[in-house]
Amino acid sequence: MKDCRRCGSAIDDAAQFCPDCGTPQTDEARAQFADLAQEELDESGLPGGGDRGKLLAQLTGDTDRLWDRAGYAVGFVTIVLALSVLTDPAGVPLLLAGLVILPPTRHLLGRPFGRPFIREFMVALYAVFAVLGGALFVLL
Repeated sequence: MKDCRRCGSAIDDAAQFCPDCGTPQTDEARAQFADLAQEELDESGLPGGGDRGKLLAQLTGDTDRLWDRAGYAVGFVTIVLALSVLTDPAGVPLLLAGLVILPPTRHLLGRPFGRPFIREFMVALYAVFAVLGGALFVLL
């Protein structure tokens, strides 16, 4: 059993799509779904342009990849910043902020609850730790 890339539900290893949220789980399924979504958009009569591209990106799961890449980038930059000020009291909250925003942490923290935390919760937790670290850095 593996976990869904989007909602974290347990799915069969051979499953192409999540039974709960419908997210494609393999690159082949994502390509198949993108073709189908493109056909539906063509038949819908919606005008072309940016809105149509954003809708297609959301349907095909490209935003999930973007979330993960942004999480890694922000997390690693924050961890490097925290390590540079680790002797300062601000270093610990900044280190925690960097660790919290990394995508694997979302899955690891969510295991006791049966599914990963939603990304928005992890971003809010990151913001709390980052603001606390920034405030300690400025004040102390």
